[in-house]
Amino acid sequence: MRFFTAACAYGGNLMIYVLAFEIVGPKNRVGTTTVLFLVFAVGYMILSLVAFLLREWRHLQLAISLPFVLTFLAIIVFPESPRWLITKGRYKEATKIIEKIAKVNGTEAPQDLLNKLSEDSKEDKKQPSRIPVTQLDLIRTPNLRKKTLILWVDWFVVNIVYYGLSLSTSALGVDDYLAAFVSGAIEIPSYLFCWYMMDRFGRRITLVAFYIFGGVFCLTTIFIPLGAARAAVAMLGKFAITAAFGHIYIYSLEIYPTIIRSIGMGTSSMMARVSGILCPIILILGKYWEPLPVSLEEAPSLLESCL
Repeated sequence: MRFFTAACAYGGNLMIYVLAFEIVGPKNRVGTTTVLFLVFAVGYMILSLVAFLLREWRHLQLAISLPFVLTFLAIIVFPESPRWLITKGRYKEATKIIEKIAKVNGTEAPQDLLNKLSEDSKEDKKQPSRIPVTQLDLIRTPNLRKKTLILWVDWFVVNIVYYGLSLSTSALGVDDYLAAFVSGAIEIPSYLFCWYMMDRFGRRITLVAFYIFGGVFCLTTIFIPLGAARAAVAMLGKFAITAAFGHIYIYSLEIYPTIIRSIGMGTSSMMARVSGILCPIILILGKYWEPLPVSLEEAPSLLESCL
């Protein structure tokens, strides 16, 4: 049951970002995605509070499962991505959604766009059936293959650092619930800072900076005794890595074209889940040498900055 729960939850979570990214204009994409990250951070904080109040795991599981019922409202409220519909040749559906979006915004859909969709719809009927897109298309061309492989490594590294920090709050020498709450709270300014830095300095240089600062701060905790000082430095590392986490989501959404965006995000997220599986195993190694988990989880972020 946990396997299917995780599979559905992560898949749904990923599609929220893809749909939100595709349904807004280019100028608002980073801001819209950042708002979703902020909601994620608030949920992180609420989870720590609920876990503090409900110590019995069955009650906790029920409390965090019931809100998923609200996601069914998304089927009614959220329209399908018009960009995705266009790539699939479903022009009439795309036209209706575009007109609906324009109506909600108190404006009119561009007539030239509607005429173009109508012409494309007629022309598409004369063409043979479309060839379905598969995961192999991610590595079919040299350019896309290079970008995909780098993104896979990025997702693997940022996830192992992010969850390595999130799961090791007990090693900070402070209350677990408080550390988890602060860990979620630090993500709010981190995502806002990521938004500002991406708009101000671009994508590549900011991602490299986040990796370097995150790795340096986290590795520094090896030399700091348990207590508030270590927790503070670890939170600085969490700040930088969280920014990298949000950055790589947005960067991946921007790199992949609409027709293959969901597949690209899905395979990238799969690589992140692989590193997520390794995190608890790496943390166990701390029984043999305390600095080992931090070294194995944080050092890759410094190496990744070279890519």
